[in-house]
Amino acid sequence: MPQRVVDADGLPLDGGLIYTWVADGTFTTPLTTWSDAGLTSANTNPIEADASGYFRAFVAAGTNLDIQVKNASGVLQYTLLSQEPMVNASGGAISDATISSSTFSQGNIYADVKVLAADATATSSATLANLTGFSWTLVAAGTYAFVVRGKVGMTTNGGLAVAFKYTTATLTSIVVNATQRTASAFALAQSTTTTDQTKFINQKATAYIDVELQGSLVVNVGGTLAVQFAQETSHADTTTVYKGFVGSFVRTS
Repeated sequence: MPQRVVDADGLPLDGGLIYTWVADGTFTTPLTTWSDAGLTSANTNPIEADASGYFRAFVAAGTNLDIQVKNASGVLQYTLLSQEPMVNASGGAISDATISSSTFSQGNIYADVKVLAADATATSSATLANLTGFSWTLVAAGTYAFVVRGKVGMTTNGGLAVAFKYTTATLTSIVVNATQRTASAFALAQSTTTTDQTKFINQKATAYIDVELQGSLVVNVGGTLAVQFAQETSHADTTTVYKGFVGSFVRTS
């Protein structure tokens, strides 16, 4: 089954809703999917895609399903009937089609998707720390597109800072579009700074509930990149990056 949804123009369906049903063409009996290959953590139905249209859904081997895809407002975009599990290039079933800790490739394109397995918190600490599992290997001269996005919790006392930590890696260039959202407003900023641990998000003026870093980079020297977070100002209030936070790096050349 697909692991990304797009709109009629082929653009990522930000916040798209994926409804999964028993494969009988009637769309009357919901079918449970899972967020992990071990089928231990059930998804909500509908599943909500991230800002880039990505989502995680697994079913038992041999299970087909019907899918309705709606936009974030609940307007039907299209339907998919009798979908089969995703298969790899040799025709075998892929047990972990959406990647959480490894890499898949096709031709010269490499993608690696991470999903935060548990809440990450910072209390009384403005020192940047790695977000568990959010590290990628970058290849010299490679060009990458990336999206790092998810729900956060903060107060106007502690705030939030988000940065990239480069180990060995250096960059030729980077463009980062940082978006921060509340339930009714958002803020946008852009950075082209390649310096290690640049804080692309770094504020406490507004208690945002959702943040996103989206952009592209060109690697000079290969190494690793990790996503880090902290409070903007050390405070006893807790700052949280919530379980389900998603990061995706795609090598495009």
